[in-house]
Parts: sequence; C-alpha cells; structure tokens
Amino acid sequence: MRDFDALNIALRRDLAGTANWLAIGAWVAIGVAIVLLLAGARPPIAGLAAGLAFMLPSLLPSVRAHAGPHRPIAEALNDHNLYEQRAWKREVGGSMPCSLADARRWLREHLTGAGRSSMLLWVGDVDAARMEIEALSATTREERFGLAILRGGLAFVEGREPDLAGIRESLAAIPDRRARRHGRICLAILEARLAHDRGEDPWAPIARGWAELDGVEWRATVLGALAAGVVYAVAIGAMGLLVGLAVEDVLA
Repeated sequence: MRDFDALNIALRRDLAGTANWLAIGAWVAIGVAIVLLLAGARPPIAGLAAGLAFMLPSLLPSVRAHAGPHRPIAEALNDHNLYEQRAWKREVGGSMPCSLADARRWLREHLTGAGRSSMLLWVGDVDAARMEIEALSATTREERFGLAILRGGLAFVEGREPDLAGIRESLAAIPDRRARRHGRICLAILEARLAHDRGEDPWAPIARGWAELDGVEWRATVLGALAAGVVYAVAIGAMGLLVGLAVEDVLA
C-alpha cells in the first residue's frame, strides 16, 4: 500500500523548509516585547510590536515558495486549495480539514455524507475508502471527473496504476473553465504522487500542469500570499495591542 500523505510531507519540506516558523515567530515576539518593556515602552506598544513580530517570520515560507523556483507549484496548489475549500464549504459545510489529525477527527464526527471518500484516502483507511467510492454515482461531467480522480487515488494507495487516460478524457469533457482548471491540477497532483513513489521529481508534473493553466486566482499568487500575510499580521498586532491595554489597566 502506498502512502497518500507522502507527497504532502515532501511539499512542506521543499516549499516551507524544515524550520518551525511559528515557534520562531513566538520567540521573536517574546524577545521584542521584553526589549520594549525594559526600554520603558507602554504595554500596548509592546503588545502591538510583539504581535507584528510574531507574524513576520511566518511570512518567510510563503515568500520563499512563491518567489523562488517553486513558484509554479505554489501557485498551482494554492489555486487548487482555494477551489477545494469553497467547494467543501458549499457541498459539505464548515472548514475543510487541513491536517491528518483534523481529518481523523472529522471522520469520527461525520460517519456518513459527502467528503468522506477523500478524507478516508488521506488517513489511509483504504477498505472504508473503497466502499465509499464504489457506492458513489455521477451524473454531471464534473461529478464524473471527480469520481475518476477518487478512483485514481484509490488505485494509487492500493499499489495499482491509475487510469490516467480515462481521467484526462473526463477532464477534457468538463465545460466550465474554472472547474477544468481545478481538474487539471488534481490530475497533476495524482501524477506527482506517482512520480514521488517512483523516486522521481514530484514537482515536474505540477509545473507542467501549471504551464497549461489559463492563469490562477489572484490570491494564489505571491502578491495574494503577501496580502494575506499582511492581513494576518495586522490582526495579530491588534490582538497584541488589546492584550497590552488590558495589562496596562491591571497595572494602573
């Protein structure tokens, strides 16, 4: 049986690096707060600066991924994830699980319904995933492609070769341009899993898929990633400011 999550591990290593950026950000924030307080700054100012300092190291992996040679991979996967998150919220409800632990927890809480097939593949419950996928039916062209991708993922984890030709045929039949773009990245990710399993470069299939796209969402680009980082930094900074005000009130 193949590991469905192996590609995700390689992705985090190659795009974000091995450093724990949240831990680094926390230590930087603590250091900034201590230095400013020792220098006589008011707690709200120290809190604001600490909040902003916490987010700055967290922006580095995003900049590294989007501005370096892995830009096609980062943009393609971001575009894919944005589409999937919206589809999940529309068809399943709530936020899509973003880690193995989240996926296992979600499966325990949702014993039936949409979304289970892909989560079961992710956590490696192959028998349950097979039962779910075999029970699915498809009527629209988009649904037929989605089912083909699920069957391809199942074939991968079972150690079989997915029907890539059939998946490409289903992809070409999708009429909606945005859905077809998402499907192209889904196919590229499956090809990347196969390449990674063979010991080949897993990012080449995704780069080829990105080259065939008609563009990506603005939020999937380096500017979109930086804009999101700035928004988060401002939010964390505001939280630091509020904490600092509360501390100042207590000490007054």
